[in-house]
Amino acid sequence: MKAITSTFLITLIVTSSAFAGGDYWKYKIMAFDEAKGNATITLQAIDKKDTFSNCNEIEIFSKYEHVPWFSWLPFVHTNHPTPKENHQAIDFIKLHYKNDQNIYFGYMGYGLVPTENACEFKSKGLRIEKINNLEIVTSYHNET
Repeated sequence: MKAITSTFLITLIVTSSAFAGGDYWKYKIMAFDEAKGNATITLQAIDKKDTFSNCNEIEIFSKYEHVPWFSWLPFVHTNHPTPKENHQAIDFIKLHYKNDQNIYFGYMGYGLVPTENACEFKSKGLRIEKINNLEIVTSYHNET
């Protein structure tokens, strides 16, 4: 019985920290604005198979926040992007916008939360993920 309980607990702990996985698509950056570490990004899908196919463009308001709010404590571990990772992702988008280059953009879990306006979303953190030799900007909102 002890072995079964131990196996169950180990399995629970190992799987609870795994990413749920996310989706991503190729986008053209139509507009980019940054002020005080916050960014407004307007993207137009190149692949019309994206989840926002009813929108010609999507607008993302990225304002970094710790998720959960107490995650700044040194003993709390979270999968949410760090302030440094968020800054790197914003710089990545800015560079690609200036060079008129497309990006891959997606989200993890509940990474984009709709606002009251159609085709507008909020993000609490961005990170560059490397998947299959692609650099993908992923959005996070709630803890995944």
